[in-house]
Amino acid sequence: MNPKIAVLELSTKAVKCLIGKDQELIKNAKVDEFNFQNFIRNANKTETGKGLDAQNDMNLRYFERNVLPTIRNWKRVMMQENVDVVYTVATAAYRTARNRDDIIAFIKEKTGINVRILSKKEESVSTMFAYLFSSRYKQPMLSSQHVIMIDQGGGSTEVSVFQNSDLVSSYSINLGTTALRNILFLDSDRDTPVSEALKRSDQKLKERLVVFYKNMGDAMTSETESFCISVGTAITHATGGKNNAAQHDRVMTREKIEACIETCNQAILDQFDTVEQLNEFDFEASGSSKRLDDQITMRLGLPMFLSLMDRFNIKEIHVSGTGLWYAIYLQHLHNIADN
Repeated sequence: MNPKIAVLELSTKAVKCLIGKDQELIKNAKVDEFNFQNFIRNANKTETGKGLDAQNDMNLRYFERNVLPTIRNWKRVMMQENVDVVYTVATAAYRTARNRDDIIAFIKEKTGINVRILSKKEESVSTMFAYLFSSRYKQPMLSSQHVIMIDQGGGSTEVSVFQNSDLVSSYSINLGTTALRNILFLDSDRDTPVSEALKRSDQKLKERLVVFYKNMGDAMTSETESFCISVGTAITHATGGKNNAAQHDRVMTREKIEACIETCNQAILDQFDTVEQLNEFDFEASGSSKRLDDQITMRLGLPMFLSLMDRFNIKEIHVSGTGLWYAIYLQHLHNIADN
């Protein structure tokens, strides 16, 4: 009997836990039979990236107060579910932290959990694997000359280029949704109109993309249309789906993304006049505050997708609801079965 697998994903914004209910059913399912209900899954927002200072050092007191309790909670859940093997992976905020070794040692000391920080390449290839396993668009993707994957996280955005299912290049835009929020909330004066702060965020994004495109050179400037897959909070919420299952395989066009940006922009401006008002809003409260938090994330993050669509000749974006945590699970499930 194969050991029961769980995945713990430590990201810039959250700590996620995924446990497979029936491993044989998951492994042997056909593409059109992939079912999110075969998993126990949940995520807690920890805003881990906020613990990084200007020198990119993680404040371990902040980490112990805001992140560690969630890791401990998921450890208890995994024990209750009789999990045999836990694969714990960490991404951008951990990868870029100057004291990342101290963070990993701290987690090990406090919880007994071993954490592996994924490289950008490992993260891209893993996420692609999950999409191949679960999407009904597998064949059109495999028949495309170029496949672009956009992974917009809190700490950065990774753009990966695949040809014939092989990763040929990967680029990092060091500007994720958390960084964009910092520009909006922290880099503006209290009396700055919210409309002006949003424009400032857009300008920062444009400047960073100019540098990004310059570093890319002539890569991917052909007229061949690219098949695009994307993960990340902004694009998944833009689908209107309430969970991973509802978001998965949704197709977003330029028109849909532009409409979503405008709706979010108007919703924010209707409620707040100045940055001070926005800063004082209680995002931890329940109810409508969650929707506002999502709208801010979409308003700040989605403009990047429009620019990338132009650069890579993308007509529509296929949204993946599986993401990294499913990817790590599926990879290890198949590896265990094959060994």
